[in-house]
Amino acid sequence: MVRITLDVPDEASDAVDHSPEQFACAPRLAAAAFWYDRGAVSQEVGAAVAGLTRAAFIAALGGFAIEAVQVKPEELRAEVARG
Repeated sequence: MVRITLDVPDEASDAVDHSPEQFACAPRLAAAAFWYDRGAVSQEVGAAVAGLTRAAFIAALGGFAIEAVQVKPEELRAEVARG
């Protein structure tokens, strides 16, 4: 497992209306959502990065205006053609 340390000024954490635990989880969720939106990780991996269940990760994607189901039109056409 890769460990990343992020130093954040006290002013930033004081400005956000979250508990310290929620504040600490926010960068993980943002990174997971970003990578999921670009197709770099699956929902399962995104949820693990965010420290959430898959269902909670899918629900959280809405807060980023990211579609939970990401099927490209050509993938859908191929699926339909296969029957």
